[in-house]
Amino acid sequence: MTEINKNNIEKFLGDLAKEIRKEFGRNELVELVLVGGASILLNYGFRSSTMDIDAIKSSLSSINTCIYNVADKYDLPDTWLNYDFKSTASFSDKLRVNSKYYKTYGGSLKVYTVKDEYLIAMKLVAFRENDISDIYNIITTNRDHFSFGKVDQAVINLYGNWDKISDHAKLFIEKLLPDKSIDEIVHEINSEPNYENTDRNWDI
Repeated sequence: MTEINKNNIEKFLGDLAKEIRKEFGRNELVELVLVGGASILLNYGFRSSTMDIDAIKSSLSSINTCIYNVADKYDLPDTWLNYDFKSTASFSDKLRVNSKYYKTYGGSLKVYTVKDEYLIAMKLVAFRENDISDIYNIITTNRDHFSFGKVDQAVINLYGNWDKISDHAKLFIEKLLPDKSIDEIVHEINSEPNYENTDRNWDI
């Protein structure tokens, strides 16, 4: 099975554009907002691959046949590009307006990725082990760009408030934005009186 990495993701998206044009003609333009691992892969250097591409699609046309054709060509799973993200807690219908233009492929596929602070907000909601690592790497890659206020505004814009975000995630982001290493942050969180006896210790 072929993995999706920095070297081939552009090729897969380019071929998807060709399939869309073949299926619908030159007047069809499909817009995708790439979220999660694919958004990180295209914008940062710290992740080398992703399991699949999670996307939000604007067009009413189904492009499943086009997706399957690319899958067959490159030995990818049929779900290499999917919309399952819409059923997760991290989804917000405000993501499209808080995305940034990335590239247009072949005049048929216009791709956007999620803005940095909004990607962090989404990952604070999900907050699995890989999300913790991604948040840390996004911020430390460009620490001068981030502040708690910026992340706070992104959370409010996407979800209205911080209710979807666990106390663990809140504590993590509050401790991360000062200039500390991830090991120091994890140690501090594990040492907090309110968290030391919980069933979820921090192990990154």
